[in-house]
Amino acid sequence: MKRLFTSSSTLWLCLVALMMMASQSAWAEYVKLTALDGTGGTGGEGYASLVDGKTSTKMGHSFDPTNPERANAYIVVKAAKAVVPDFYFLVTGGDTGSYPTRNWKKWNIYGGNFESDADAKRDVENFTGWTLIDERDGDPLPQANTASANFQFNNADGVTAYQYFWIEILESVQGSDIWLQMAEWGLGTYGDFEKYLDDLANATTGTDEPVVYTIIDGDRRDGSGEALEKLFDGDISTKWGMGLTAKNFGETTNGAFFIIKTSRAMAPTYYKLVTGTDMQAGTTVTGTAGRFMPWHRPMFRAMASLPAHPTSG
Repeated sequence: MKRLFTSSSTLWLCLVALMMMASQSAWAEYVKLTALDGTGGTGGEGYASLVDGKTSTKMGHSFDPTNPERANAYIVVKAAKAVVPDFYFLVTGGDTGSYPTRNWKKWNIYGGNFESDADAKRDVENFTGWTLIDERDGDPLPQANTASANFQFNNADGVTAYQYFWIEILESVQGSDIWLQMAEWGLGTYGDFEKYLDDLANATTGTDEPVVYTIIDGDRRDGSGEALEKLFDGDISTKWGMGLTAKNFGETTNGAFFIIKTSRAMAPTYYKLVTGTDMQAGTTVTGTAGRFMPWHRPMFRAMASLPAHPTSG
């Protein structure tokens, strides 16, 4: 069990403002992709999983460039609109930490424009209409689960827009006779992709509406000048203040906590804490949240190792 405090001395909690959740209304510059063709089949780890917008899935299949029967590894995708290539990103598979040799080692990316999807798939066989826009050999990828890496197209002219892309994997880290995998490929940076997912998750929840917090439970809900309600009043001249002692998460004694409900479901991206006026007044600390599905009844436990306050508020 994670211990939130390392000291048993009485601590003073005085936090002024919390939970400035990101609520973006503009869609990110991420272009949706559709898989048209590729190797590895169409099952749970088929080629389509490489561009499905989910880092929890992956494209994975047996691959051996020295064996003609298993020497091909590629995917052909179509962008929702023509794009001038600038950046792209890769996300490693969910078990890459255990199997880092499944990462790509050598790969090429081609761009093209075709009359139809069928033409794009057909012309992979003879390279007609395809232009090499990125070439990689030995560029390191993270040896960790679902880790991202951004790349700038190194052979694009910066002018020509393409709607079709062909990713050709030539070698894995191990080199041969190995299971090759990758969770996600996309145009733009991984940050663009994250913002797209946040906007997508919030698209039907009214992201332009202000967030209202309802306190469900918590310490010091007594209506005093430093009551819990002051933590959510939007006024940095007020604060939530109370004495507390060391406590482990999940215990019901000592410590301090609150449970709130937001007025709409949200995909958390960041939150903000502002210290009390008798600390370093108005100091702001921003924390980044991990990837979560949207929720409507979040629970937060606010605890901090702050210097002991001389009075009890």
